[in-house]
Amino acid sequence: MEATFFLIMAYSHTFTQGMTALSIGVAFSGFAISGFNVNHLDIAPRYASILMGISNGIGTIAGAICPYVVRRIVTHRSREEWKIVFIISAFIHYSGIIFYGIFASGELQSWADPTAEEQKQWNQMSIKKSSTALPPRPPRPAVPPLEADAPPAVPWPPAPTQEPPVVPSAGNPFRTASNPFRQEAVQPVAQDRYLHGTIADRTY
Repeated sequence: MEATFFLIMAYSHTFTQGMTALSIGVAFSGFAISGFNVNHLDIAPRYASILMGISNGIGTIAGAICPYVVRRIVTHRSREEWKIVFIISAFIHYSGIIFYGIFASGELQSWADPTAEEQKQWNQMSIKKSSTALPPRPPRPAVPPLEADAPPAVPWPPAPTQEPPVVPSAGNPFRTASNPFRQEAVQPVAQDRYLHGTIADRTY
């Protein structure tokens, strides 16, 4: 369909006809891309990335040559010169479609199918356990005997220690059993008469 609309564009006479044919042709290219891109997974799932790289590389080379060819053909930018360009593009598309329709296949290829030996090598369930499969484990280091003067081992977790009972203070405001209004002296009562007592008690 893309090649057909390229031919329609080559023989169009107005701007609207040419742009319509070009837009529809490019839209139909999505069907072609979705067709051959997944074909690599059908014929060779193991080598799909390699096949995609080869096919995409060839297409990239063709895309790099295309501007040079167009410049050689379109020298005066006339309608007849662009007509030749689109006719060549359409025939390239037709040749690719014919080649793909004749030689393409969706069946798994024999060269991409792994052999029985390869399947056995990659199947971990079929590998027999043997002594040579894994290296032997190194022996555990010997534990040195405990010395006579070594401290005894502390059991874990340690046993809880019993704390002595705390006698509540009579003036502790955080104890409900104590008197919160009781006053306790924080320092001895002064005995000198320098600043204590009455005026008659002073010596100066």
